[in-house]
Amino acid sequence: MAGAVRGARPGRRHRPGAGRRAGRAARPARRRPPGARARLGAAPRRGDPAGAAALPELRIAHPDAVHPLLRRLGAADADRDTLLDAPALHAAVERSVDDAEAGLDTTPAARAVLALLDTPGAAPDPRFGALALTDEDGRPARADELVLPDAAVRDLLDPDAPVGVLGPEWADVPRDALVAAGVLDRFTVVAFDPDVLHDAEHYPGDGDPPPAVRDLDLVADDRWPAALALLAGDRDTRAALLTGYTAWWLSRHVRLGGRLAGTWRLRSATGLAGLYDEVGALPGVDDAVLAAVGVRDRVVVDGPDEVTELLDRLADPARTVTGEVAAAAYSALAAAVADGRVDLDDVDPPDRVRTVTGSVAPTDRAVVLDAPWVLPALDALPAVPGGPDPAALAELLDVPLASDRVAGTARGTGTPGPWTADPEVVLALAALGETAPPGRLHRHDELVVDLDDGATVTVPAWPGRGDDWHAADPLRALVAALALRRRVRMLG
Repeated sequence: MAGAVRGARPGRRHRPGAGRRAGRAARPARRRPPGARARLGAAPRRGDPAGAAALPELRIAHPDAVHPLLRRLGAADADRDTLLDAPALHAAVERSVDDAEAGLDTTPAARAVLALLDTPGAAPDPRFGALALTDEDGRPARADELVLPDAAVRDLLDPDAPVGVLGPEWADVPRDALVAAGVLDRFTVVAFDPDVLHDAEHYPGDGDPPPAVRDLDLVADDRWPAALALLAGDRDTRAALLTGYTAWWLSRHVRLGGRLAGTWRLRSATGLAGLYDEVGALPGVDDAVLAAVGVRDRVVVDGPDEVTELLDRLADPARTVTGEVAAAAYSALAAAVADGRVDLDDVDPPDRVRTVTGSVAPTDRAVVLDAPWVLPALDALPAVPGGPDPAALAELLDVPLASDRVAGTARGTGTPGPWTADPEVVLALAALGETAPPGRLHRHDELVVDLDDGATVTVPAWPGRGDDWHAADPLRALVAALALRRRVRMLG
């Protein structure tokens, strides 16, 4: 990454505190009312953090002046935690960049604060993100607006990200201290905080959101494969990205191959083959991570935009989509309409539809196949697979049901008898774990149906009066009867 970059492209947030420095400087620092503690400050302890004397705001008593009377008058021991919690120190940190830009030497104070923060494995402490350090050009900069020269995330950052590179004069400071002050190294998990997390005010989650990964908006669009591998390789960031705000944010912003993650499918998601392109292999990134960031593992329809997108994909003649995949997609669409997730007024019917054969046909010529036994009688009419709720799908597509277009009566009575009189039917029922349908089965050598429009067709199966069925092929009749029974159960 080149030197410190100051501009931020539209829509990209600044690092915490960026752009707010002037406002903070304009606010008067909060100070405690004058009193013994304010005047006498802290009594030093053995092993005081190095450099604390460089922070006059802390008012640390000289060791030779320490007396039990100081504690009786309200002075506190100057241990690490006490010093880091001191409001006077926080105020000094907040104005430190302004002091540096005004020409004051803030380096001793910054080193003293870093010495206090130097704890192995310390997480960034947002109270010290405003600490004045310098970038590689020697310019003053907030700690949380800088990245370590060898940071794992440095090569992942967008060139327009408001982040500079830490100057070489800080090379002797322990890495843990710099990270605790907010200097970027790796991705960091923090408590959910809309002031720290990009777009967090729009997060729709309920209750107490889980911890989240910060600074994701600084990643360049073409560096997401490497960024996801880095996130997936760390236990804490991986746990955060699989749920909550982090998964929500990533699903809205991650780009793979220049496209949103939601335009791809997992290799294992064969039920989406043709509708969505298969995502390529990403080293270090498994399916659980890909699914969490939005790569599709199934059909998801939760609103009108998703309905429109899926209808467009089904209608695209450039896509090779099988009838089986189309049937599953149309079933999901119908379910979204039936249970109220989608209002028909918010969706325009498509101009083309995908048929049971996988071909694409104009909507004004098609029917929704609500009865499988009708298919042989449709002749050249394109049939859309109706699924469990063909009526809801017909409404969505603004297409008639096949049974409304093709109706008729079986010619002759055939040879009536129980379903179980046919050995193949008995074997099929046993294999399926089903009981025989109600009514009788009428066997025909050839089954001819007289259609209501005056035409005749020869079909393998056709419903008769009541629960009876006519069949030249008993197994086809069984499939039709069981499908009808299952639909009645689902809708009832």
